[in-house]
Amino acid sequence: MHLSVKLNNGGGMDKPLERYVRILEVLSGFPQGLSLAPIADILALPKSTVHRLLKGLAEAGMVQVIDRGVPCYQLGARCLNLLYFGATEDWVRNISQPILEDLALKTGQSCFVAKLTGNYIRSIAIMAPDTRVRGYVLPGSEVVPHAASSAKAILAFQDIDRVKKLLPSPLPKLTPRTKVTLEELESEFKEIRSTKVSYCLGEDVEGYAGIASPILVENQQVIYAIALTGTLEALINRNKELHVRCVLDAAERLSQAINLKMSDLSANSGRETPIGNLQAV
Repeated sequence: MHLSVKLNNGGGMDKPLERYVRILEVLSGFPQGLSLAPIADILALPKSTVHRLLKGLAEAGMVQVIDRGVPCYQLGARCLNLLYFGATEDWVRNISQPILEDLALKTGQSCFVAKLTGNYIRSIAIMAPDTRVRGYVLPGSEVVPHAASSAKAILAFQDIDRVKKLLPSPLPKLTPRTKVTLEELESEFKEIRSTKVSYCLGEDVEGYAGIASPILVENQQVIYAIALTGTLEALINRNKELHVRCVLDAAERLSQAINLKMSDLSANSGRETPIGNLQAV
């Protein structure tokens, strides 16, 4: 039996872009990968043509090649990036909610998840215990890129050109402790990359502090961080080590949860499209 694709958009497989898209649709339905022959059969295209298209997609990072005795093809890192960056914030909030609740319960402090979106960093999920002084970060509010612990946890993993675009110029001195030179921040970023912990020690609001850690997702750019916030006295002067351990643990749990979600997105994205478009001829 020979398989071909039934097109639903009025276009044709003779268009180069359509062929590239169809290959990605097929691979999205087979997260474990497919070799050249079944891809060619599904698309009803010559193997030589499919091989050329796959080579172009691999060079662009949209497809990756794995060795299973014969070359097999999977969605590549760049394609998964589109899923990651394009994912709605709702599922991140849902995933992070129990982790934030646990972090707030263990520490008695306010905590939140921040996200890099475009050229700003803002909070997207917050947990603030009623029994303690509430944090000064509000849902959806932007955080100060050169002072907030959550922002520094994210910026530490960006390239320098990206950092410069995200930072205001000149850097405003919000408190006596605010760092206002790129050299100072770069030195701090190096430490953050090593320890996976960032601090705000009264740098954006006097008397307040933050402890944050980046959310590391496999093969993805860092765009999330989890942070604990409170007064300098409560957060740093008392039980700093405990708070750091709790933040690191929460970041690891959230990283694992997002990695699992990304695997699920990769396995299911577009799965119905190629199967639904196949017909025997």
